[in-house]
Amino acid sequence: MHHDVPEYILPLEGKPETHERIPCPICGSTERAPLYEGVALRGNTLILDICLSCSHLYINPRPPMSAFNEFYQDDAYFHLCADFSKVTLEEKLAQFDDAEFWDERHGHGKRLHDKYLAGKLTAEDTVFDFGCGDGAWLWALQQITGCSVDGEEISDLYTQIAAKRLGTPIFAGAVEEVADQIVEKHRNGVKLAIVSGSLQHMLDPMKCLRAARDILTDDGLLYICNWSIFEHYMAAYKDQRRRLLGEILSWEHLHYFHETSFKYMVRAAGFEIVEFAIESDVRERHMEILARKTDTPGELPSRQEVEAVVMRARAFESATIAQRLRPN
Repeated sequence: MHHDVPEYILPLEGKPETHERIPCPICGSTERAPLYEGVALRGNTLILDICLSCSHLYINPRPPMSAFNEFYQDDAYFHLCADFSKVTLEEKLAQFDDAEFWDERHGHGKRLHDKYLAGKLTAEDTVFDFGCGDGAWLWALQQITGCSVDGEEISDLYTQIAAKRLGTPIFAGAVEEVADQIVEKHRNGVKLAIVSGSLQHMLDPMKCLRAARDILTDDGLLYICNWSIFEHYMAAYKDQRRRLLGEILSWEHLHYFHETSFKYMVRAAGFEIVEFAIESDVRERHMEILARKTDTPGELPSRQEVEAVVMRARAFESATIAQRLRPN
């Protein structure tokens, strides 16, 4: 453990002897190689493995579920969010009482509706959001269409905020622990399942996606979005410079997606991709997929595609180092 690790990360740092060495959480392969090993973003030591079968990038070993429950059940996660937003914890929490904040948050659901759901989602339908946070996406779709809504959230505080905003309780807890209850309640009854930016926080993203498939109607849709490690984590963005692998890795983000693994993950979970965009119009600085259920199994990326991911990461780091070494 490093002395400069922020206190709010310590629940995830935990005891190294409790960390779990795992196979690939997407395809189950044990064929892997370390892409990075060393000091990471928040001062702790992490290993980023690449799965040599499907190209997924994931932290390995990882903390156990108990560490994540501890992290999300107190203020630690909101300390992290405040730090990311460069505000105090008090300012971060106060935003939930600000009408302008909710006006801005409403925009995500509206853009999702206008791009993909206009004329398709009605008051007779149900929308479910996995890792729904403050519930704003559900709230916007509820306001626009009159649809029924439900969601899941691991953070105790977010669960309370979302339930208050939506006027209905949601599933409280990690998706790994409540997925069976969600499926029991909603099997084949949901028109739209949303997973917006939350897969990277889950120990088992495939359990989430398979639960999403189980609850969707035959004509239902899955919408997911997440940062791409290349276009959104490592690339320069506004006033942020290009970043090396060690400058982006953190305990709270267990997975680092890119186009190849992102598409494979969705197909492996039993979906056919309808739309893909590396730059989302719905949520800035995210790639997105709209998909529907299928019985056609997803095929693993080729060995050449996997090797291309390794080469791209190495080339990106080399270019970033070279850029920093150039005189201003």
